[in-house]
Amino acid sequence: MSSRSESTSRSSAYRIAGIVILLAAALVALVLALLVGGGAEPPLLQDPGAFVLWGTPVAKLVMNISGAVMLGSLVLALFGLRAGDRSFDAALNIASVGAAVFTVSAGLAGFLAFMAAFNPKLSIEREFGTQLGRFLLELPLGQSWLITTIFGAIITVLAFAWRSWTPTLITALLAAVSFLPLATQGHAGDLDGHNMAVNSILLHTVGAAVWLGGLLLLVLLRGRGDVDVPASSRATRRSRSRRSPWSPSRASLVRSWPWAAGMRCGPPRTAGSCSRRSHC
Repeated sequence: MSSRSESTSRSSAYRIAGIVILLAAALVALVLALLVGGGAEPPLLQDPGAFVLWGTPVAKLVMNISGAVMLGSLVLALFGLRAGDRSFDAALNIASVGAAVFTVSAGLAGFLAFMAAFNPKLSIEREFGTQLGRFLLELPLGQSWLITTIFGAIITVLAFAWRSWTPTLITALLAAVSFLPLATQGHAGDLDGHNMAVNSILLHTVGAAVWLGGLLLLVLLRGRGDVDVPASSRATRRSRSRRSPWSPSRASLVRSWPWAAGMRCGPPRTAGSCSRRSHC
C-alpha cells in the first residue's frame, strides 16, 4: 500500500514538473523573442506603456496554451477515452478549466489590444467606456476578441455540463471554431489570397492545439488515483496509432506551416520587407 502511494506521489511530482518546465520554456522563449525581435520596444507614436507591450504577448501565450488544453482534451476524450468512465469525466473537467482560463486571458488580451490601439487614459469615466464599447462592437479587431471571449465562456459551461459523447463532439466543434476569429487577425483582409491565408492559419492553429493539448491531458491523467490506469494507457496507445486524432493533427502541422508563414510574410522577394511590427 505504501509503495503504491509513493508511486502515485512520484507520478504527481513528475506531472507537475513537466508542466512547470513547459510553462517556463514558453515564457523564456517569449521574452527572448520580444528582446531579439524588438516587439517590446515602445513605438515612436502613442506609446501604450511597458505593461501593455509586455502584457499583451504574455496574455496571448496563456490564451494559446489554455486553448490547446481546451481543444486537445475534448478531442482526446472523444477518440481516446470511453464516455462514462472517470477518465472521460476528468478530461472534460480539464477541458472546462482550460476553457475558463482561455476566456479570461482572451478578455485580457482584447482589453490590452484596445489600450494599444487607442492609448486611452485608464479611468472609470463614461468616455473610456464608450471608447471600449466602440472598439468591441464596431471595429473588426475588437469584434474578433469579443467573439473569442464569448466562445470561451460558452465552451466552459458546455464542457462542464455535458458528459455524453455526442454533446462533447458539439463542444469540440465549437472549440475549434473559437480559433477562427484569431485566425482572421493574422492576415490583412485587403491582400490577395486572404481566404487561403486564414484557412491555413486556422488549420495550423487547430492542429497544434489538438497535438499539444492532447499531450498535456495524457500527462495530467497518467498516474492519477481517481482515474483508472487502463483508460489512460489506452489513450496513450491510441495517441500513437495512425488512426488517432494526432495523425491528422501532425499532418496539418507539417503541411500548413509553409502556407501560413508564406501568407503572412508574402513571397520570398518581399519577405524581407516585412517590418518587425507586421504579422510575419
